[in-house]
Amino acid sequence: MSGKRSEDAYGEKVDRCLYNALSKFVVGVGVGIVTAVVVRYKPWPIILGAGIGTGMGISDCNYEFKSGSLTNVVKQSLEGKRKKLAFEAQKKEPSYDEESREAERKERLAGVVGRASHIKYYDD
Repeated sequence: MSGKRSEDAYGEKVDRCLYNALSKFVVGVGVGIVTAVVVRYKPWPIILGAGIGTGMGISDCNYEFKSGSLTNVVKQSLEGKRKKLAFEAQKKEPSYDEESREAERKERLAGVVGRASHIKYYDD
């Protein structure tokens, strides 16, 4: 039999989750230490950084276990955006070339197209 056992796949997810959470915790504490030095050695930036890192790690673990893998979520999101952009590109009108844009600009400046061109003036 080829393939992974479900226990192995679950173990890999747990390992990835723990590594990810630990690394985000350490980075959060590191940023907190740097910030604590800036604000004259107060402890709250370290605690805040640790909390933010832990929260981000827990959030990523939820994504990992609920929707397969965080990388799969990103891939699916990017694929959806590509399809949307391709669809919108098909709907777009053809773009004007430079000559027609210049002609339209000159007409606007001349007052032919734009403001008050629909008003007719009569002699009194």
